Amino acid sequence: MSSATLTAAATAEAIVPYDDLHANQDELEVNFEDVEEELEEKKPSASSAISSGAKRNTRTSKLALRAGSFDDVHTARFADLVLEPEILQAVSDCGYELPSRVQQVCIPQAIMGRDLICQAKAGMGKTAVFVLSTLHFIKSELKRNGDNSNTVNTLCLSHVRSLALQHHNEFQRFGKYLPGVCSAAVYGGVPYRLHKRMFQGGKTPQIVCGTPGRIKALCSAGHMKLNQLKRFIIDECDAMLGQTGGACYAS
Repeated sequence: MSSATLTAAATAEAIVPYDDLHANQDELEVNFEDVEEELEEKKPSASSAISSGAKRNTRTSKLALRAGSFDDVHTARFADLVLEPEILQAVSDCGYELPSRVQQVCIPQAIMGRDLICQAKAGMGKTAVFVLSTLHFIKSELKRNGDNSNTVNTLCLSHVRSLALQHHNEFQRFGKYLPGVCSAAVYGGVPYRLHKRMFQGGKTPQIVCGTPGRIKALCSAGHMKLNQLKRFIIDECDAMLGQTGGACYAS
């Protein structure tokens, strides 16, 4: 193949838009042949024009990548995150196939047991990061140690009741195929005796989602014991620390 042909092929490949990368391969080959025929008819000027066009395109592509235009383009699936099969089934039932950027990066780190501070814009799926990884941990612990449903091993603090309830609902939604996993939401505005009853006698929830005031009251009275706590989550931690002045209620 002549140098002019190589230049033409490289140029044609460089200027194909991202959306056209999935186009029919035959169509791309036809485009290459059209460029080659044009070069044969007018080699010097065409070659020069294409070469300069390739440089402009290369510079544009580098600038676009540097600016992060393709930052969220990835091919990882939830199935690639090595979560428990029951969790993946629940995720699939919800219609999710591709994790967001923050989920793709943080979930593998979380299930390796690393402490994380996760910061991202609203709607990027930060809640799913700690919900899915927590359920993965508890399922693994149930397989190793059997039923440990009489101790609270995960505490998720929120600064408002609506968030505590939302987290509880997410744990239920993604843990629906994990019958040995139980979560509860505790917050002010609900009769104290109902929350007190959750931790007496029967099955104590492994996951507690709540607000600082009610959590403090239950712990201070000895109804909720955190001596077996393994995971501590603070959602909207900037708002939480701003509201509480940095005080720690779980002890």
